[in-house]
Amino acid sequence: MLRLSRLTDYAVVALVRLGRDSDHVEAVKTSPGIAAAIGLAIAYWIVAGMFEAMGNVNMLPAILAAWSPDLLFGLVGGYLLLRTPT
Repeated sequence: MLRLSRLTDYAVVALVRLGRDSDHVEAVKTSPGIAAAIGLAIAYWIVAGMFEAMGNVNMLPAILAAWSPDLLFGLVGGYLLLRTPT
C-alpha cells in the first residue's frame, strides 16, 4: 500500500529540479541536467529512508516522519524556483 507522501515523491523532486536550472535550450545542457535530477532523486530517497527509520523507532511522530522529506525538498525547490531569473 502506498502512503500519500510517496505519491508526492516525483512531484517534489521535479519541483527541486525545475528550480535548479530551467534553461534546456541546447541538447548539450540536458545531459548534466539529467545527472543532477538523478542525483537529487537519490538524495531524496536517502533522506526519506532516514526519516522513515526515525519514524519506525518512534524517534519522530509518524506524520512528521512521513511528511518531513516532502516538506524539506519542497521548500528547497520552491526557493530555487523563485530565485530562477526570468
